Amino acid sequence: MKAVPNGVIDTSKSLLENVSRNNLWNVADMNADSNGNIVEQNIYVTPDNDKGSYSGVNRNHSIAPSSSVYDPYYEDGMDTVNSQTGLTDAQKQELAILMLNQINHARMDRGLKPFVMTEQKYQQAQVRASQHSAEVFDHNQDDINSAFGQDQYENLAYIDANNITNMLDALSSADNTLSSMLNADASSDWGHRENFLEDTGTLSANAAFGMHLTDDGQYYVLTFDYDLSNPDSTPNMMDRIAQYQAMGPITGDSHVVDNSAKINDLNNQISNLQNTLASQQSKLQNLQTQLQNLQAQKANVQFDLSQLNADQQAEYNNAKYTLNTINDWKNGQLANINKDGHVQEAINKLNQAKTSLTAEQSKLAQANQDLKNATDMQTQADTNLQQAKDGLAQLNQVLATKQAALQTAKDNANASANQAVKDAQAKLDKINGKIADLNKAIEATKATISNAQAQLDKDNQKITDIKNGQKPTNPNKGDDSQTTTPTNPSKPNTGSQPTTTPSEPSKPDSGNKGDKPVTPTNPVKPNNGKDEGNSQPTTPTNPTTPSKLDHGNASISGQAGHKPATSDNSSQTADSNANSETSASQSNGQVSVSDAGVTMTREQYKAQRNELPQTGNENSKAVIALGVLAGMFGLSLASKGKKEF
Repeated sequence: MKAVPNGVIDTSKSLLENVSRNNLWNVADMNADSNGNIVEQNIYVTPDNDKGSYSGVNRNHSIAPSSSVYDPYYEDGMDTVNSQTGLTDAQKQELAILMLNQINHARMDRGLKPFVMTEQKYQQAQVRASQHSAEVFDHNQDDINSAFGQDQYENLAYIDANNITNMLDALSSADNTLSSMLNADASSDWGHRENFLEDTGTLSANAAFGMHLTDDGQYYVLTFDYDLSNPDSTPNMMDRIAQYQAMGPITGDSHVVDNSAKINDLNNQISNLQNTLASQQSKLQNLQTQLQNLQAQKANVQFDLSQLNADQQAEYNNAKYTLNTINDWKNGQLANINKDGHVQEAINKLNQAKTSLTAEQSKLAQANQDLKNATDMQTQADTNLQQAKDGLAQLNQVLATKQAALQTAKDNANASANQAVKDAQAKLDKINGKIADLNKAIEATKATISNAQAQLDKDNQKITDIKNGQKPTNPNKGDDSQTTTPTNPSKPNTGSQPTTTPSEPSKPDSGNKGDKPVTPTNPVKPNNGKDEGNSQPTTPTNPTTPSKLDHGNASISGQAGHKPATSDNSSQTADSNANSETSASQSNGQVSVSDAGVTMTREQYKAQRNELPQTGNENSKAVIALGVLAGMFGLSLASKGKKEF
């Protein structure tokens, strides 16, 4: 094994096998730069409109093999060519395949069908190359027919045999010849080029290269022939490239491959011998037919040499000589075929090769089974992997669905929370509005209470003045309208809560309206300081309590001990009680009045108060109503003290 650019070669194998199995071809595109390999699979063809010009050649496509990295291609033993005997038949086949592979790539670049090269066509081409007419570039119709059985498209040329030491040298020299016929053929009116690039339509024409070393060893006669009939049924030699590729790269362990190569070589030798024998037998059959025809003519004609003139006798002698020569040649060929037992030896080698092949085929079958098992395992692994991928895709889909649902739930929750916050804020705004309204109502109520308190203070002062026996500076007659009007508080916005209507206080009992008051007895008029004989004053008679309360404009007696009749006016009594708590001092349930040492009970004092002018009556009612309303608001506020959201 030798390392070369882009791979290795096995010097024990042919150039074609190494290049095919290890893919050591240069790039097929002639316009592309070289990939580092030196074996061409295509050949440059000049444009049709400028056939003789090489101006379009990419100089970077080919690499000169002068570098030492290519030395393994030229070492002894690497498909070496014997300089004395020339190319072996196996090497001729190899070179024919390499050349036709290049021609086919050039054809395919132009959209033309590639040629095939059957084994039978190849053997016929070798017969044609060995004919003298081919060596002297004579397209002899008879020779062509005798070699192929019919006329052919044909090219004839020489390959320089000098300095050919191995197959790479042989291919390089052959490429020079092919390039000249394709791109420098003006002297032949481009006939060679046209034959190589003939449009065969849908037919893959059967073509073959033939090679024969001249007697002086300077040249190989190169023939190229094809016809447009359907190819014969023998194997297509161009398939060997694919067959080598199918064998896989050449490695260090190539025992099986070596046996296969030997078997192929032996099969090729046997095939060549059989083809040669068939060709000679065909020629023998033709000669025998001619001989039979001559014998028939001899039987039908009384032949007498003495009757022939000199020219006829000479022609007869030449024909007889030719027949004898053919018979001698036939016998010589048959003798050469069986000489030294070559055929039997080849048959024996074939049998041995078949035995080895059977053993190797068994190994190959086992290897194929192992490969099949590995392939099945790989297929199962691929199936499992695909199932896992499908499962993962489903899980990802489920995850995406769940994530979408989660996001939707989050969005809904956020929307609900935002709405709840908005609702709570709206409630809070309403409550704040209520609080503001209540604060206004409270302020108004405070103002009303303040006014009522001021009025109450005035009334208390009046009472005090009465108790002290003083006449008010400007007594209120009872029918004066109150100057201060309590401010109605603004109605609070209670939303959807029902409005509580305060209970209307009960109407006071005005007593028995049908009774007339009893006129009190006037007291004895004093004598204005004159003593009429009685030094003791006369005690006035207490007036009879009227049956009807006077809520009007009656004057109040100037006596400090005046005690009006008891009234059951509940609303006024309640108000009087409230006032009495601020205007009199409590002492053991009695009220002490600082006038003439008179002591009255609380009830008597309240009764007396009820007889006073009710100047604050209207304000008292307002205060009571506001108190009830404030109580309602107070309860409402107390119930809404806690905020829950």
